[in-house]
Amino acid sequence: MRIKQIIFFVSLIILFTKCTSVDQALRERDKFSIEKKYALMTFECPDLEIARRVKEELRRTLLDYGFNLLEPTELNKLLGQIGLSEQDVLENYNKVFGKLKGIDGLIIGEITLENTGSSNKDLIASSSAGGTSLYIKLCGSRVINPNDGEILTTAVYVSEQNSTPEQVGYQIARRLSPH
Repeated sequence: MRIKQIIFFVSLIILFTKCTSVDQALRERDKFSIEKKYALMTFECPDLEIARRVKEELRRTLLDYGFNLLEPTELNKLLGQIGLSEQDVLENYNKVFGKLKGIDGLIIGEITLENTGSSNKDLIASSSAGGTSLYIKLCGSRVINPNDGEILTTAVYVSEQNSTPEQVGYQIARRLSPH
């Protein structure tokens, strides 16, 4: 009889622990959801064309998934109202905390490039001054709450040499999205 009571209480403890973990996982997943509005920033990158192409594909894919993203002109207008530019935010995103109204998350990121040592410009469609092609070695992204700086979610993609900026943008969107 005593053993059955112990088993019963241990089972209850396990059940409540699992329920708490499930609730916590659901709350974490809901931090970045299609019901909220986001601003997508241009990712930090030494090559502006690569950054633009990654951003365009990331934006397109997130919109396809049903996410609500500010139009770039709306973002520039909001930033202008608080006396900032997108470049100001890229240099120090802490400048927007508590000031950027009307959005639930700020999507920021960094792109690390590496030289392929090749002159094949088709690899990434961007070349350095020396005429050798670059490829995206790493792309990391964070969704930040603009009110308090809480990181809502993150995504990282380690690229192979033959990944285009569009493929990288797509992969980051897949990793950010709960789809």
